[in-house]
Amino acid sequence: ALQLVLSIDEMLIQSLALRTATKSISATKILHEKNDDNCGIKYWYDGVGALIYLIGICFFTFLGLEVYYSSLMFFRRSCRSYAAFALSTSSPTLNATKLFAEFLT
Repeated sequence: ALQLVLSIDEMLIQSLALRTATKSISATKILHEKNDDNCGIKYWYDGVGALIYLIGICFFTFLGLEVYYSSLMFFRRSCRSYAAFALSTSSPTLNATKLFAEFLT
């Protein structure tokens, strides 16, 4: 994506800028100082940071579903257990539930 943005930027500069401005822009260099110690965090960029983010996302997802939406999740578990029980018994009153389950699959 960055390559696309840079190529569009280069085309705009070549078509709109004067020749002297284009020469001075093409001669411009970016100075970047490389720091190997990663600001004192040794393993952060080797996967530990991604692992911490993943654990945090899982924790907040669990917290949101099981605490904030606990009544909804209880209702969904109840519906799932009712459907499993209803499909395992052969009662004539539960034919609609069986038809609906077959429709979903």
